[in-house]
Formats: sequence, structure tokens, C-alpha cells
Amino acid sequence: AGNRAAEIKHKVARRHFNEIQNMLFQDAPRLTVHDTGDNWNQRFQAVMDLPARTEDEALYKYLMLTTVNRDFVSAAVTYAKTIISEYFLHTKDRSILPKSLGGVAGGKKYVWRGIVFKLADGTTGPWNGSD
Repeated sequence: AGNRAAEIKHKVARRHFNEIQNMLFQDAPRLTVHDTGDNWNQRFQAVMDLPARTEDEALYKYLMLTTVNRDFVSAAVTYAKTIISEYFLHTKDRSILPKSLGGVAGGKKYVWRGIVFKLADGTTGPWNGSD
């Protein structure tokens, strides 16, 4: 019962937040992003291009900047956990596969949803396993 009550409280708070946001920013230029998560820099640059001449515009711009940041961190943490938890699985059993991206420091590299991940394993590269 406690989880259900918290869920309802969250939905009500979110609805109120959306109503207040719509009232505050109804005349602000809107950022429309059709995002598949592949181009984080494009999303970031689109937000940075928003005007911030008035207090309302600045508030909206930094709200959108916070949203891009939150989305990026959420994606990065989620996929990093997946990469790490599947590290010792056979390649055929992994959901995110390593890519050959070159480099000299060794480790496995992954590219997923526009984010490059590197997982150092210490077995190759200039340190010859003595890291």
C-alpha cells in the first residue's frame, strides 16, 4: 500500500509540475527533440542556442539543460552497469558488444546510444598488465 500511495503522490506532483511549467513557459521558444539518444552533442547545442534574455527564457533554458544532463547521466550509468555486469560473459551472450576503435592503452571499447565507453582491463597496452 505504501508503494502505491507514493506512486500516486508522484503522479499528482508531476501533473502539477507540468501544469506550472506550461503556465510559466507558454510563450517561451520550445525545444523539440526527436531523440533516439544518438546525438547528445546535438541536443546540448540545441539547448545552448535557446535565448536567455529574460528571466523566464533563462529559467526554461536551464531547465532544458538540466533535462539533457539528466538523460545523458541516466543513459550512461544504465549502459555502463550493463557493460560491467556482462564483462565476463561470452561475447554471444552480451547485449552490448565491444567495438574495435583503436588506441594504445588497451581495454575494451563500446559505443552505445551515442556514448563511447572504455573498460580498462590492464592486460594490454603500455603498462603490460602492471596497472
